[in-house]
Amino acid sequence: TVAIPNASIAGTGSNGGAGSNRLFNMADNSSLVGITASITSTLSASIARIDGKQNVTIGDSTLKVMSGSTASGIQISGSSNVNIENNNISVVSNGANSQFTTFQGTNSNIAINDNTVSMTSATSNYYLFFAGGAQVSNFSGTGNTSNDTSCHDGTAGPITGSVTTNGITCP
Repeated sequence: TVAIPNASIAGTGSNGGAGSNRLFNMADNSSLVGITASITSTLSASIARIDGKQNVTIGDSTLKVMSGSTASGIQISGSSNVNIENNNISVVSNGANSQFTTFQGTNSNIAINDNTVSMTSATSNYYLFFAGGAQVSNFSGTGNTSNDTSCHDGTAGPITGSVTTNGITCP
């Protein structure tokens, strides 16, 4: 973990050869804490991707995604022991939908707590987006607020647990 108080980063990101553009590819045992980050892209974009990782925290940060296509705040795929907490996140899509958190693959021990989320899109907003076949075990979260609480379940696999936002439970 690297601590850089009041750090700020902005850019167009990179897709690392696959998927949407993003600023951060999280590693095992990593934390993104206390940062202000913004990505602007004409393509699909997200702030961070957590792909096949364990013990990841994203917290106490201000994050913004602006995309000409699909915009996702955080992408989680095949990961475990992930905490998303105390963030202020803005997700704006000018071409497709906006998603606060997107899930793919098999995931476990995911906690989403005390985040403030604002989403705007040309088509649809999804607070939580479960792609086809996504699975989450031991899923939890409370204290979240958002201007949209839509939950998209694209024929996801089993999901045990839920996240509460504005008093509404998903899934």
